[in-house]
Amino acid sequence: GISREVPTEEVRQGYLQAMKALSISRNHPRHQPCFYDDLGILQYFFDNSGQVDLMPLMALYREYVFPVIQYDKQHGGELFTTLEGYITCRCSPTAICKALYIHKNTLYSRLNKIAQLLHKNLSDSETIFNISLALKVESLIRAGMLEGGLEI
Repeated sequence: GISREVPTEEVRQGYLQAMKALSISRNHPRHQPCFYDDLGILQYFFDNSGQVDLMPLMALYREYVFPVIQYDKQHGGELFTTLEGYITCRCSPTAICKALYIHKNTLYSRLNKIAQLLHKNLSDSETIFNISLALKVESLIRAGMLEGGLEI
C-alpha cells in the first residue's frame, strides 16, 4: 500500500487533543470516556500543562445559573426552564411562550424574578453571553462531566 507521512504538527495536535479529553475523563466520577469533539466550549479552558481550568467556568455557573436552580428547588418553580428557553429561543418572547406553553404575562413575571435573583439586566448582551456559557457548564454538570452540587 501507499504510505503517507503524517506531518509532525498534526500528530502533536492530535496528542494534545487526546490528553485534554483524557483529563476530562479522569475528572468524571465514573471515569467515563470523553472525546475531544465532546468538549465543546471546554476546549478553550485548558492551561499550558493540558489540565482544564474549571475556576472561571464554575464562577460563571455560580453567578448566572446556580441561584436560579436553588430558587426552583426551594420554591418548586420553573425559572430554570424559563431561563433555558430564554437563551434557546434567542430572547424572543413569542418563541419562548410558544415553546414553554405559557402566557406572556407569566413569562415577564418569571424573567423579572430571574433578573432579581441574578441582579442582572437580561437585555444586556454580555449577560446573555455569560448565561449561555453558564448553561453549557450546567449541562456538563448534569451529564456528569463536571462536579456539581456547589454551595454558595
